[in-house]
Amino acid sequence: MKQTTTRCAAIFGVYLFGALLLTHQAWWSNTLIGGSDTPDRAGSIWTSWWMGTALLSAQNPFMATDNFVPIGQAALSQYNLLDAFLAAPGLYLFGPRVGFNLACVFTIASTAAAGHLLARVAGAGRAGAWMVGIGLGTSNFLLLEIAEGRLSQALLAFWFLGLAGLLRMARNDSPIWMGVFTGLALAATAYTYWYNALFLGMVAFILGLAERRHLSLQRLKPILVAVSLAGLLCIPAIWDLANHYSELPGVRRTTTPGGGFPGLDRGLFSLSNMIDTAHWPLWPLVEEPYSPADKRLPLAVLALAAIGLFRRTRNTVPWILVAGLGWVITLGPYLRWTKPEPLPIPLPGLWLHDLVPFFDRFWWPQRLEFVALTGVLICAALELSRWLESRPNTPKAFLVGLCLCPLLDAPWRNDHLNVPTATMEPIDTEIYAQLDGALLTTPPFQSFQRQLWLQAHHHLPILAGLGDTIDSHRPVEFNSWAESSTVLSALTKLSHGKSQPFSIQPADIEFLRAAGYTWAVVDSTTMPLEHRNAWTATFMKFFESIWGEPEVIAETGAAWRIKSIEDPVEVYVPFQAGRDAWKNRPVKDRARLR
Repeated sequence: MKQTTTRCAAIFGVYLFGALLLTHQAWWSNTLIGGSDTPDRAGSIWTSWWMGTALLSAQNPFMATDNFVPIGQAALSQYNLLDAFLAAPGLYLFGPRVGFNLACVFTIASTAAAGHLLARVAGAGRAGAWMVGIGLGTSNFLLLEIAEGRLSQALLAFWFLGLAGLLRMARNDSPIWMGVFTGLALAATAYTYWYNALFLGMVAFILGLAERRHLSLQRLKPILVAVSLAGLLCIPAIWDLANHYSELPGVRRTTTPGGGFPGLDRGLFSLSNMIDTAHWPLWPLVEEPYSPADKRLPLAVLALAAIGLFRRTRNTVPWILVAGLGWVITLGPYLRWTKPEPLPIPLPGLWLHDLVPFFDRFWWPQRLEFVALTGVLICAALELSRWLESRPNTPKAFLVGLCLCPLLDAPWRNDHLNVPTATMEPIDTEIYAQLDGALLTTPPFQSFQRQLWLQAHHHLPILAGLGDTIDSHRPVEFNSWAESSTVLSALTKLSHGKSQPFSIQPADIEFLRAAGYTWAVVDSTTMPLEHRNAWTATFMKFFESIWGEPEVIAETGAAWRIKSIEDPVEVYVPFQAGRDAWKNRPVKDRARLR
């Protein structure tokens, strides 16, 4: 047992070292993993921060009361709570940047190591298992998800562990504790990303049919324990999601008039997005002519898998079916070819959309790439193992080269191997150091998750929330509350460049104070890069018209205490107002903290 534990730790250590190499730019340059300020990355960082904050303060992590004040946000609807729980200690101990980078490294290493284990359970030798782990850890799919900040999509360790447990129990007599361990992995898969649990069930069904001759009542017992335990653990979340399905982000979205794919999407955003994010059939071999993200699979791996299928290598057929399942669903609801517009030829993705409950919320067929990749990798590993068994004296150096075969064509077919990094603008602590209570943040619903990055540093309740740029992603109750606020309505119109007179009544200010807002903040780092100084000056003039000079003035902005007013205030702020005054204000003035 000790020897097995040591071997597993050594294998994980190798993949951990490889993950550090892949992300070395972030560590050498003290930057954040990911090439752009994507909403998904900011959302992942925020979710991890909120998970840690909620648990340490004995709050409900499923309801983020510090966002969309005073309504709050149901964090469970964002699907990515388990990866947030795992990343939370790193953010708490090392801060958002280092904590997030560590979470990325752990995600790559754990996914690769779990894929290694699955390959061994599937019957591959050591060299084949290393090839699978390396192929997963350096795949276009995984590294793109990491670069975009979608850790819930990249954290596949539980998916591979759950599948490996089910396969092992189907092939061998196993103790009950194996069923318990597998059940926990299955539940963890669901809590990381619900649709991955569905995909795991599909793959397990295929493998179960292949192993049906070996199944016995004795072997079914731990499998039933695993499935029952996973179902029991998931019941509370499934119940909550089912009862609040219409409130999930994006469910209420429809296609814009004249947009989408008229005649095929039925005016449904779900169907339109599935069509838009689907692959063409040749994606494993040839780069798509209309997709910016290259997802081709390694040629050496594809060749080995094809040889294994041709030679009918043992246990290859079920994994080819797994690869086929993933490949078919990545094609979406209609067949696409050389043009973005699909052909009116329906595919299984359309039937899943129409017939499987909640599948109309799965808008991204491309996310099944990892299922196709897994099937191809394990087929290749089985063929490699068969080939090596007939050549027991193969030199070790050559074995290492075989393990690295997924990287042979990487310079030409893997655009994501060099994981990009980004330098985030520094947080101006002078603005937030003396603030308390909820912040009326600007621009409202236009900062593209920048407010979430700031909140992970200043830890104060805010107006913004996850997905706030899209009206249908915000809680219905919050939208109703926001529409009732004259101040917020004025700020929203101003953020869209609509300059018009506004009359602010004393009751309008009390409306904000009753909701818990204590400060109005203008931080230039949240403004659009284009005309940033003008946007900053415009919002500053708006608040100065109500409360006069700000109480806090710092390098990047200012803050006003939301105080009661005795008389109505007429506010008219043209977009360009005060631009030069802000841009040319002396630094010593801007850095003054009152």
